[in-house]
Amino acid sequence: MGVLLRQEVDFAVGTLTPSSERHEYFDFTIQYTQDKTTWVVPEADIIPKWRSLVAIFHPNVWLVSMIVYAIVSITTCLLGKSIKSTQEYAMFRTIYGTSLSTWCTLVGSAPAIFPKTTRLRVFVFLWGLFSLHWYTAYTTCLISMLTTPQYQNPVSFYYLLL
Repeated sequence: MGVLLRQEVDFAVGTLTPSSERHEYFDFTIQYTQDKTTWVVPEADIIPKWRSLVAIFHPNVWLVSMIVYAIVSITTCLLGKSIKSTQEYAMFRTIYGTSLSTWCTLVGSAPAIFPKTTRLRVFVFLWGLFSLHWYTAYTTCLISMLTTPQYQNPVSFYYLLL
């Protein structure tokens, strides 16, 4: 349009749409064809399969899950230490043992040893219920993401191409 405005050419043919600003400088003919403009953009990339393992949940959900895991591990250890040594397994009195037992329960595996005392059994049972819900949600979302290809965000605005 600049070459037409500078009068370097006599006319222009193409997809020039009439507007109020352009009518000030140019005379448009009557439109005799209609043309649809279509965006052609690069295809969105497929998210790699390994990324699906962590992309299932929002990062805040992962953070809260790890904080809850740490709190439950420490609480289990403190409950195990508050019980007489003859009444409970030594595994429930160390942070390593309780962390391992808590992790096994969270990922859907049964720990090797269950507590003897009632209050520790109730606490571990409640943790098991939470872990069952968490593991079910994770597994369901993982299967969904691995069976249908996930794409990164496609280009939807022109400035994303620049």
